[in-house]
Amino acid sequence: MKNFGKQLLKGLICLTLAAALVMGGVTSAPAVTARADMPGTTYRDVDGEIKTVNAIRLTNSMEELEGGWYIADDNITFSHKITLKGDVNLILAKCVTMKIGAGENSRLSGIAIGGNGYNLTIYDQGPVDNYAGTLKIYNSCANNAVDYGSIFMLNANFVLNGGNVIVNHYGNAGAGIGGNNFIMNGGNLVVYSEDMSAVNMRGDITINGGN
Repeated sequence: MKNFGKQLLKGLICLTLAAALVMGGVTSAPAVTARADMPGTTYRDVDGEIKTVNAIRLTNSMEELEGGWYIADDNITFSHKITLKGDVNLILAKCVTMKIGAGENSRLSGIAIGGNGYNLTIYDQGPVDNYAGTLKIYNSCANNAVDYGSIFMLNANFVLNGGNVIVNHYGNAGAGIGGNNFIMNGGNLVVYSEDMSAVNMRGDITINGGN
């Protein structure tokens, strides 16, 4: 059992840039709720190269993710758990924030994102870290539930290749990040765990890069 302390590493929060164009009034775009493929989506691979893939745009109605490539290409908030039904590659677009749990007073309970036997790998779009997208999680676990975590990959791996991941884990059970193995090749990670471990893996914790 590999165990880090209550607070892990220091992270880089994306500096969000906003621009407004006013020409005869402001028109708001309709909310996107349908599943949509986005061919030619760029991401920065573990070797630092910019590559393209056909990705699926995330919408906040999604509760289960089949195996494949997904992108958070706009600010998005999930008010429910996300369950992996296959190996998932998640791309965080530049300066986008993806939230699971709306905030400290609107957090989820149990597992925020995870699955049994399926890996989660997170990427950014590069080419530099300054504007990398961010995943924020607000979650709590209670009642001495050992096999729980805000990010929990039972019999699977959590791999961070890029982006900013900020986990706020509350309660007296579980861990901020749990499961089999954690591999960090890049990106920035901050884990706050109120009473339990920040990272608690059954297997190995491997840090090859990142902050």
